[in-house]
Amino acid sequence: MKQIEVPIMGQAYVLACPEGSEDRMTEAVQRVDTAMCKIRDAGKIRARDRIAVLA
Repeated sequence: MKQIEVPIMGQAYVLACPEGSEDRMTEAVQRVDTAMCKIRDAGKIRARDRIAVLA
């Protein structure tokens, strides 16, 4: 299992992923980051954990 560092809403996270799946993991993280940023930017919810659940 390989570990990669990825940004989500401006914060760095270290995630484990299978060898050779780094590109797929990065793509998935980008989709999550985009969804979370849209929810945050809508202005109604500020708590990171609630935004994550909604995303």
